[in-house]
Amino acid sequence: MDFKLLLDKIIKLDQHIRFALIFDSLGKIIEKDQRSGLSLILDGVETENMIREASSSWHLRKEYAPKLGKGQYTFTVYDNLNRITMPVDENYFILVSHDGVDDISQFVKNLQKTVESK
Repeated sequence: MDFKLLLDKIIKLDQHIRFALIFDSLGKIIEKDQRSGLSLILDGVETENMIREASSSWHLRKEYAPKLGKGQYTFTVYDNLNRITMPVDENYFILVSHDGVDDISQFVKNLQKTVESK
């Protein structure tokens, strides 16, 4: 799978996307990309810590999947940005941060279509 190409497509999806990365089920960052001209809010260590926590949360969701169904995505709203995390497949996940979207539902659908077309 060409993760660099996938991230390139995702960054181009919407002008509000700041940053996107792929991580594996162990929380290891595989590939990352950011919109040119923007500075990152978190440094490398902070990003790695955040990804380990996100990976741990997805492991917990998998435990409850037989009762609740498979997790589709998470959407987190912060004061300075929004973050969506979703599975790419059983072993990889994508995290996308953006600074504002008018129609969250449509944004998520577009993101899911892009990830599925990998």
